[in-house]
This record gives sequence, structure tokens and C-alpha cells, in this order.
Amino acid sequence: MVMTRKFFALMVVTFLIFLSAYWLKSLWGLNIFNDFSLSRYPMFAALNAQVINNQPFPGPIVADSFDEKGLLISLKSQWKFYGSAIDMTTDSHTRSNNMMIIRTTTTERWNGNLTRYVQVQTDEHYQYSIRVKMTGAASFTGASVITYDANRKALSWSNFKTRVVERNTWLELQRKFSVPAGVHYIKFRIIGAGIGEYRFDDFLLKKLPAPSTH
Repeated sequence: MVMTRKFFALMVVTFLIFLSAYWLKSLWGLNIFNDFSLSRYPMFAALNAQVINNQPFPGPIVADSFDEKGLLISLKSQWKFYGSAIDMTTDSHTRSNNMMIIRTTTTERWNGNLTRYVQVQTDEHYQYSIRVKMTGAASFTGASVITYDANRKALSWSNFKTRVVERNTWLELQRKFSVPAGVHYIKFRIIGAGIGEYRFDDFLLKKLPAPSTH
């Protein structure tokens, strides 16, 4: 029994040291493996630094279903909004499904974006998608990609735009795009205007394979 407790304590300490090392690696922006990244998993993604390093392989870069809870995963740390109130709500039909909700009481525009930069390279291919449902007197909501140079200075706030105006039904904002020359970082952005509620769910930003030349 004593050995079992010591072994368990050793495993816990080892795991905490491993998490601390991963956190420091993320802060320093180090890539250890070229074909595998723990940042694909939510627990490790929560420890990542301000920049998500360039992914050399296709697959999800940022995925947010808004269902995660706990100290390591926070809505307000993943997203930053201006001119609106944000909250979490639960789908009345599926109590286990949380979503992000934007509430507005004026007709002024609001906007928000992911807090972390995604490192990219010229001619890489990506796709973003997010589900949205507008209610009330909402006028529109849309999505775009903010592009930055090597010094993280914004080049454009509205690349690769999508937009919807339909209300009271779930829609999807989705767009494939190729990284222009001179762009080194991107952020995903959503905007809207009008009094009402904007519900968002199932956000995904993923890297696509290079188009076949055959």
C-alpha cells in the first residue's frame, strides 16, 4: 500500500512537471516535433501562449464547441469582444450543449476575435466555420480573417468575409482561403449589428492539404 501511494505521488509530480515544461515550451514558441502537436487536445491548447505556431500538417488548429468548463478553459480568455455583452447559455433542447451568446441593446456594430494569433505561411490553405443563429431585430452578422505582418501589425481586418442576415434559424459561416504574400499571422473575427441575440456554436479553424497538382 505504501509503495502504491508513493508510485501514485510520483506519477502526479511527473505529470505536473510535464505540464509545466509544456507551458514553458508554448511561452517560448518552440516546436519539438514536425508531425505531431499536443496543442490539438483541449487541455494542452489551454496552456498555449499568445501565438499558435505554424502547423506543418493539415488538421484542426483551433476548435471551440463552448462546452468546456474549468479553470484552464475560459470563454473570455479565448475570445475578446468590443461593444457587446457576452455570456454562456445552454441549448434548451440539449442541456449538455453550451454555446456563446452575444446580447446587444443598441443598433451599433460590435465585433470580437480570437485572442491568439495563428502563425501562417504564404499560399497555405485554411478553412473557418462557425454556426450562428440570430434572434430579435438583428440586422446581420458576419465573419472574416484579420491578417498581420511579421511584426503582428494588422494589414487588413476584413479578409475572406462571409455574412448572413436570416433570423431564427441555425446557419453556418464558412470560407476556404489561401494565405496572401506578406501575411505571417491571422486571427478569426466576427462582427454584427442590430438589437437582439447572436448565438454561436462549433467554431473550427483548420489547415487544409495543399491542392493536388495532378
